[in-house]
Formats: sequence, C-alpha cells, structure tokens
Amino acid sequence: MVCFTLLIIYMKKLLLGLFLFSQVAFAQSLNNLSFGDANNLNIITWNLEWFAKNNQITIDSLAISITALDADIIAIQEINNVVEFQTLVSQLPEYSGYYSVSNLRLGYIYKSSLNINSISTILTSNSYEFAGRPPLLMHLTYNNEDFFIFNLHLKCCGDGILELNNSADEENRRFNSMNLLKNFLDQNYSSSNIVVLGDLNDLLTDNYSNNVFTQFLNDTNNYVFADIQIANGNSLNWSFPSWPSHIDHILISDELIGAFNNGIIETIRVDNYLTGGFNTYDLIISDHLPVGISLSFTNNISGCTDSLALNYDSSATFNNGSCTYPAANLFFS
Repeated sequence: MVCFTLLIIYMKKLLLGLFLFSQVAFAQSLNNLSFGDANNLNIITWNLEWFAKNNQITIDSLAISITALDADIIAIQEINNVVEFQTLVSQLPEYSGYYSVSNLRLGYIYKSSLNINSISTILTSNSYEFAGRPPLLMHLTYNNEDFFIFNLHLKCCGDGILELNNSADEENRRFNSMNLLKNFLDQNYSSSNIVVLGDLNDLLTDNYSNNVFTQFLNDTNNYVFADIQIANGNSLNWSFPSWPSHIDHILISDELIGAFNNGIIETIRVDNYLTGGFNTYDLIISDHLPVGISLSFTNNISGCTDSLALNYDSSATFNNGSCTYPAANLFFS
C-alpha cells in the first residue's frame, strides 16, 4: 500500500512537470515580451516568490522573459535558492547577478555593460524593522550621473491597522522601516538621483491614519511614488492579482521627475504571454507581477526645477541639484 501511494505521488509530480513543461514549451509568445525604450534606463522590481518556485521550469521561463524584456536592472525579492539564482544568471549571457545575505535574499540582475560602482546592504542595525532583509543599495553611473537604487522587501501581512505603540505590529514595522529609510536618504542623498523599489507589502491608497508611507507621500517637494496612478487605477494593473492589491512600488526623488515624465511606468503582464494566463504564471513563476519604470533622459534640460529656489529654471525638466535658496531671516529680541 505504501509503495502504491508513493507511486501515485511520483506520477502526479511527473504529470505536473510534463504539464508545466508543455505550457512553457508551447508558450513561445514569452519571446514577444517587451518593456521600455532601448534609449532609456529601464528598471524593474520583481518578487519571484521563493525563487525558484518550480526549479528549472521557473529558471527557463524567467531566462526567456528577462531576455525579451531587455531591462537594464531588475531588483529581485525572495531568492530562496542561490544555486538556482546563479543558474538563472548563467542563462543570461548579457547579465550579471548579485544577492544579499539575508532572510529570503534580495538581489539584482543587471546588464554587465552598466557601470556599477558598488552594491551593499545598508541599515543593518535595523534588521528587525526590515523583516530581516535590510535594503540592498546599488550605486551606478549612468548618463554621466550617479544613481542610487534601493531594493526593499518589507514585512508582510497585518490587519490594515497601523498600531504605533505596538512594535510587533506588521504595519508599524513597515511604517518604521520607511521612516528609517527616509531619514537615511534625507541625510545622505538629499540631492541625488534616487530610486526606491520593491515589494513594500502595503497600499499607497490607505487612509492617512493607517498609511505606512505618509512621510514620503507628504514630502512632495522631494519624492514621488511613480506608480501612484497604478495604485489608484484598474485592479487589472495591480501587481498582486491573488488578493488583488498593488503592493510593489517604485519611488523616485525629485531629481528624476523630468526623466519620469518623459518615460513610462507599468505593471508588466507577463501572464498574458503564457498559455493559461495568471494561473500558469502563478504556478511556474510567482504570485507577484513585475513593475517597471523607464526613465528617459533624451531632450531633458538640466537645471533647478524648484520654483522656490533663487535660480529656478522654468525650462528645466531634470533637476541637477544646483538649486540655491535665500538665507532665512532671523529676528532676535
């Protein structure tokens, strides 16, 4: 009886494997995936759900997808198996890979031709707030400018209620992590080209009292969530169809608003290119869809874009950090 049961289990796994292989083998439309513009800086965030979800089938599907998308940088969350991650990168001859040492590792897959200055983990002393996955910072030089990309995967779950006096509350941990990150950025990268992205596990559209992103949302002079229109839009474009909800976000600093206005942002519906749609995608790749931003620096005019600055340039579309401000008036009694 035991042998017969084991045989049944084996046959089910074999049939599942053959089914999955047939889905990928005949889903040649994966090769038709596209994103962004070859002249732009194209960046994607992608939670790969305990990668590799279905071992070599997942790896092969992603290799086809990533090659077709041709993005410059992909920020990855949930690398469970580093050997399989290395296998994936080996199947992408134009790319290199990097992963962190953390719980469900963060990582990057990026064009080997890029000028990467460093990749490092930051805020390691605040690992608890970041769910054991401190942000992974990539510093690169592109278009003769320094760019700083922060890959995050915040604490999951919760009841939607932000309990500020409960350090174990999931929303509170996400709230604290975003505040820690904002303080870090304000202190160290106040005039830099910043992209913060990842599985942030919460909604941009929550009401103020329960919104974990309020410090960033309130600082409209310095930051903008590039995907806010996705969050406010049709649920078909949300990044987490299983709920459904939109929890994978891309935040940029004001220095990049001009490049963003000339570019695009979208949830990339890889599932539309697979036979069986999202059910197949969820089975072989992930329960999250990738979100991508394409930043265009063509025809951008560099200058000060802050109307409150002394040297405000109304024609500028790209803030180069040159803004100067009048000295504060001090009155003494």
